[in-house]
Amino acid sequence: MWQWQQLQQIPEQIYVPAGRTAFKRPNHWEPWNEDRIPAVRFIEYFRISRVDFKWLCKELRGELQQDALGRGEPLTVEAQVAVGLYQVGHGATYVNIGHVFNIGKETAEKASARFVKAVLRVLSICLVRELLSRMSWKLMQLCNACDISIQHVPLAVPPHDKWKGYINQKNWSSIVFQCVVDGDGNFCNVSGGGPGSMHNTRVFRRSFIGQSLLGFAPPMIPPRAMLVGDAGYPGAL
Repeated sequence: MWQWQQLQQIPEQIYVPAGRTAFKRPNHWEPWNEDRIPAVRFIEYFRISRVDFKWLCKELRGELQQDALGRGEPLTVEAQVAVGLYQVGHGATYVNIGHVFNIGKETAEKASARFVKAVLRVLSICLVRELLSRMSWKLMQLCNACDISIQHVPLAVPPHDKWKGYINQKNWSSIVFQCVVDGDGNFCNVSGGGPGSMHNTRVFRRSFIGQSLLGFAPPMIPPRAMLVGDAGYPGAL
């Protein structure tokens, strides 16, 4: 009996460690590398086409490229762009974005912030100016419109005592001209020659086209044509 009790206690004294497996996060969701995703579904995810997605990654690669520091593999440029577009396009929280792309919440937040900063730093100036320029020219071509604006030509300070009148609003001497340009970039009318301190309204009223529009001279603007100017020009003619 005593021997049987001793044999029963032996397994209880032996420690058998349980098997352990390290947790491995699933692979990142990379729809930009999956050709099986339809183009319509890709646009639903990121609000842009696959071609535009690749172009955006190319433009922002210099700002979003990260070097591995030995503490894990950083997100690729494509992944950061995808996270940023998904957050902007859907307004999802970082927790949901983490579940979608199989990344951490903090990683999603940092990737989205880097994407927005890169877009503002790289694309805000050149693309907006180019887009506005194209839109203005197309609008002028469609509406048969002409642009009227004031241009300052730099001038050396005159030797006489009236040089102060040539100092414009930017504190340098110039001669002011009023130019009218059509939608194709052709000069239709040029007038001026006054000192740089002369206001746009005064230059307009002294010009031949201004006299024509104010009713003091024969008409110069063709029928059904538009003349586009800034706030310095009178709005009701």
